[in-house]
Amino acid sequence: PAATWIGVVEGFIFTQAADGDPVARVIFDPKAAKEGYVKPHTVTSIKDRARGWGYHGAEKPQKGTGQIAETGSMTTVGIACVAIGLNELENLANKGDKDAARFLKDKYKEKETLIMDGMAWLAKNWTVTENPNYKTWHFYYVYGLERAAILYGTETLGDKVWYRDGANAILKVQNEDGSWGKDTDWFNTCWDTCFSILFLRRATRPLVATESEGVRLLLDE
Repeated sequence: PAATWIGVVEGFIFTQAADGDPVARVIFDPKAAKEGYVKPHTVTSIKDRARGWGYHGAEKPQKGTGQIAETGSMTTVGIACVAIGLNELENLANKGDKDAARFLKDKYKEKETLIMDGMAWLAKNWTVTENPNYKTWHFYYVYGLERAAILYGTETLGDKVWYRDGANAILKVQNEDGSWGKDTDWFNTCWDTCFSILFLRRATRPLVATESEGVRLLLDE
């Protein structure tokens, strides 16, 4: 029902960081993507705010590092959940659900900025060699990056090509036996190998078919 998805989106509105540094939005040439590569087209005058999510979902993230702060992994979760929630509400509104339609209209500004500000945070804190602002759960973060980008329908974050950069980084740290990660008290190679394969396979199904789906992004560029 609409109330469920409204609750999801409102929860992520409430728990996203209150403010963040301005980040110029980068727009890419669609023709370049169709031809099999992606390159910057222009840095626009549009300023998004780098606002991410933290681990503690009952409150907004605080300044600093660790679980109290904005992290890469939790920001990818926020983007993915908002994208799914908004998609479900739009489907319900298109079927005549008045509550869904009213929410989308009333929260127009918030829903337009939620994801773009989350993407701006990832672009500002860009890395694929560790979990931004939280030094563990690297492979979980990288898989989250794949989910967030595909569910939103983008091949780029800022001026970065997320799949090419991520795949290169993952392949460089694969273990000799084909696995990823290390077996410790908190982590194990089974989890990290699954996360890595899911990323490399681009396993997440997009919410809608897009022209960017299946774009060739050469790993050696």
